[in-house]
Amino acid sequence: MNSSTIKRIIMTFVGIFLTSISVSIFKASLFGTDPFSCFAIGIWNLSQIKFSISYMITNAVLLLGVFIFDKHYIGLGTLLNLFLAGYVVEKGMQLLDFYLPQRTLTVRILLLIVAIVLMCFASSLYFTANMGVSPYDACALIITKKTKFPFRACRIGTDLLVTTLGFFMGATVGIGTLVTAFGMGPLIEFFNRTCARPILYHKTSEISLLKRSAMH
Repeated sequence: MNSSTIKRIIMTFVGIFLTSISVSIFKASLFGTDPFSCFAIGIWNLSQIKFSISYMITNAVLLLGVFIFDKHYIGLGTLLNLFLAGYVVEKGMQLLDFYLPQRTLTVRILLLIVAIVLMCFASSLYFTANMGVSPYDACALIITKKTKFPFRACRIGTDLLVTTLGFFMGATVGIGTLVTAFGMGPLIEFFNRTCARPILYHKTSEISLLKRSAMH
């Protein structure tokens, strides 16, 4: 196993772990979570079982569809999302409820800002590592591939669908939901450029690649 593969594995693990923490912080802010977490929380509200179990079952159902329609999207990141993310989100929510039981508006706004920045940083690590996507992320990719509709349109469609379902199942929808659905791109790209790519690729290698691209 070469150093690049080891870096990608670490980036995938850290990215998914921090993404899960950010979901806990989003929920604690009471301003809404990302679209899929909104849906997962809605399922949890109805199921009345532990969040980690509910989250795993929800992802497992989606993963079955991914396996049937296009299993090449499945990788380490997919499995970590299935088995790790729900547990981390659940523990994060418990800790925040214990240490921050009363949250003023100022505290909630600070939590929202921290959650947005952390999720963008974590997503940058996870996407740059490119070791499989979550079952939910794979859905829009598969729809795009099968229908030839633009990815952005398919992703907005799936986000709107799961957010609506989550809302009707009792999940909180708010500014946090809107930001994660439509406003994270520029900040993720910032972290791609300043953190994730320099971590994965040595700067000297990146400069050489840019020079070769310019020559062609």
